[in-house]
Amino acid sequence: MPAPFTRLAVRLAPSQPDGDLLARFAQDRDEAAFAVLVHRHGPTVYGVCRRILGNAADADDAFQTVFLVLVNRADALAGRGTLGDWLQGVAVRVALKARTAFARLRKHERRAAERRGESATDPPPDEPSEWLDRELAELPARFREPVLLCLIQERPRAEVAAELGIPEGTLASRLDAARKRLAGRLARHRLPLAFAGLLVPVPAALASATVSRAADGAGAAIHQLALEVTTAMISKTKWAALVAVGVLTAFVGGLMLASAGPAERPAVKRNAPVPEKPVPKWKQEFDKVYTLMADEVVKVIPRADQPKSRRDFIRDQLETFEGVKPENMEAALKSREDQFGYVVNVDDKGKFSYAQAVGGITMVPQNGPKKYLGIGVMGLPYHLGRFRSFEMSFDPALNDSQFMDNPDFVVRKDAPRDKLIPALDKALREQLTVKFTLELESVEREVWVASGKLAIKPRAWRKAGQVDVYSDEANVNKETFSHAHNLTPGYEKGDVPQFLAALQYNLQTWVMWTDDAPPAKPRFDWTNHWLKPNVAWEERKADRDPDKVLKNVAEQTGLTIKKEKRKVPVLFIRPLK
Repeated sequence: MPAPFTRLAVRLAPSQPDGDLLARFAQDRDEAAFAVLVHRHGPTVYGVCRRILGNAADADDAFQTVFLVLVNRADALAGRGTLGDWLQGVAVRVALKARTAFARLRKHERRAAERRGESATDPPPDEPSEWLDRELAELPARFREPVLLCLIQERPRAEVAAELGIPEGTLASRLDAARKRLAGRLARHRLPLAFAGLLVPVPAALASATVSRAADGAGAAIHQLALEVTTAMISKTKWAALVAVGVLTAFVGGLMLASAGPAERPAVKRNAPVPEKPVPKWKQEFDKVYTLMADEVVKVIPRADQPKSRRDFIRDQLETFEGVKPENMEAALKSREDQFGYVVNVDDKGKFSYAQAVGGITMVPQNGPKKYLGIGVMGLPYHLGRFRSFEMSFDPALNDSQFMDNPDFVVRKDAPRDKLIPALDKALREQLTVKFTLELESVEREVWVASGKLAIKPRAWRKAGQVDVYSDEANVNKETFSHAHNLTPGYEKGDVPQFLAALQYNLQTWVMWTDDAPPAKPRFDWTNHWLKPNVAWEERKADRDPDKVLKNVAEQTGLTIKKEKRKVPVLFIRPLK
């Protein structure tokens, strides 16, 4: 990293929500973004690992494993407001699984030592405070988040309430309920409820190693990540002994990862290799229906054609990504089955790489039951990731026919929209018999075009290589990148193409580079200064006036940004003729 880890993390930690940072890492492998997450949540995770494992070396290994699991789940978790409660739960599971594995290992070592006539020491007893970690991990997320943020991390309640998007009174009631639940559960172990000293500082070398391991591409594939996790958790000598006593499968399997052996292993006598866990029957059925053929770009699966294995797929999603408890599973499944479709991205090898739910629309008529209308076609291009709302034109004559009854969509990852949209249009009409068409057309628009040589000239209140994106200087937080009381700043980092794409999205207008290739270097920092999203639409729109914002951007970047008329792709949604 270009700057010391701790200095970078302290500077960036308050500036952006966890989900946005994780999205930056998932999309661009942004090492700085991941460093902020490790800095922000590391003391909580490290405290859990130290209390449960006791042994510092084992705790270090478990700490890295927790964040490697985060890497593996980055696509699914990106966009969440906070990750602290999820990481705390993963830390408890990883540490307990690791302790079980190492306990078996030490039992094996003790027996071997006894046969040699040597003495062996037992591991230290359980630390009482670990029970708080266990019980905290069992709390529902709405209670666990306030406890972590307010009582363990000791952040101001006003700040936490704003981050969680709830009133302070609601936060206070959740804290009170969480205290009562925890106190009652700890009383069974004859332990008091105490939150002091639960944060444990992370050694700089460990934090740096964790960030580097994540940025090296550990999450490229499940079997590669399993290899990274296994070799990170277990030294070569421990590896041989664990294989000998047959606990490796339980250890790696407990991390919800596929097992894979390292390229080099110690030459030891060992038992027969443990067979790989078979693919569940439901997943085989699901894969058969949802995998794209080599020449397919998109597939629409109507509700009537969705296999029974879809319910198992949703159950797996809820258990793995949302931590839904068994007692709440049936209600969650019914909600997802009735009101959600799924968009599944498939890579060129036919393997699923990402899945997301598309929320349906429910109408509540007067004096009647709720009526589920389905998925709105206006939202589909956004969910498919190929368009933003400002580049769609919807014919109002469609009325209610814009809704579809909960289909699933399988999409070729990174498919260009000039191929995706015609294929989607054909599939919708053939599979769903919809009454509209999707047409991609080139339309002349007045767009913003950037050109010139990048030469960052930051405002007087900023350091070198930093750009502020704003309309009115009165809205700029000049002290820091952290949250201001009247603003929602967003810190980002990237090159010119990424910067222009961010401007285009935030300003809801075309911002593009001139005909030549844009400069890919250097990477630089920018901060968006927008009014809070709950203000009136007209006020928000004025705050993102392209003329004012891009004038300020041009002055700070040295680029020339001017209006031109160009043809751009626009998605038209029209009634069938």
